[in-house]
Amino acid sequence: MHPDRKEVGDPALPHSQVVQKMRFGKANQFQFWRDLRPPFLISDVRRDPEEPQAGLHPNGDLFHVTYACGIDYVGERLWNLKSEAGTFDNLIHGVATVRIPDGYPQQRSITMISWGKPRLNFTPEERFDEEGIPLESGCVDPNDWMPISDELGLSPNLPRFAACREATRKANSRRPVEVAPVQALLLGPHASLPRLAKGMDQKDAEQRRASLSPVKAGAAVVGTTPSPQRRKRQHRIFTAAAGFVRYAG
Repeated sequence: MHPDRKEVGDPALPHSQVVQKMRFGKANQFQFWRDLRPPFLISDVRRDPEEPQAGLHPNGDLFHVTYACGIDYVGERLWNLKSEAGTFDNLIHGVATVRIPDGYPQQRSITMISWGKPRLNFTPEERFDEEGIPLESGCVDPNDWMPISDELGLSPNLPRFAACREATRKANSRRPVEVAPVQALLLGPHASLPRLAKGMDQKDAEQRRASLSPVKAGAAVVGTTPSPQRRKRQHRIFTAAAGFVRYAG
């Protein structure tokens, strides 16, 4: 009957915080303290900006810690069997509220305020950069982490890394690439080589049929010699995909 147990939904999490397979049947109910399989994975730690007395509390400043944790084997395989990562991404997510003292962890331990409202049907929110452009899925915000800042042991928010942050945002941006119209045509989709060769053969046949006018055909029957026609130059190249392909040029 500890209040922390009630807060996270024991004896079972509410239906709004679990997947559909865990909403029916007593055997499928998920219990936070029974079905967790540590260790916890910490993805984000942010200081509470609205705390009125930051640095003055005896137990330390207030932080919001975003965590994820594995669950038991049976519950993990109730859903997402055919997803990209299988059942390995079936984790429980939550945001805990803790107080972390200055001497942690050498001198004092943290004080747990709340485990939040953990949920199994967690959907990550879309993240945006400083210009409001959505970040690509799986990309890390350069304000939170960068390889160069990690190697130097410095914060990625420092002014000296401004150029690196800007380059990272451009590389991960979803903006359409702006190119000249002719270059966009060259970079756009093209017909396959067999289809292109078939189209060229049909075009050549139509040109040959158009070159034979009725007058020239009649002259050939009477026995007169038609005027010589200038043949168009054709090129042929061999490709591994379609063999010999004709093209005009």
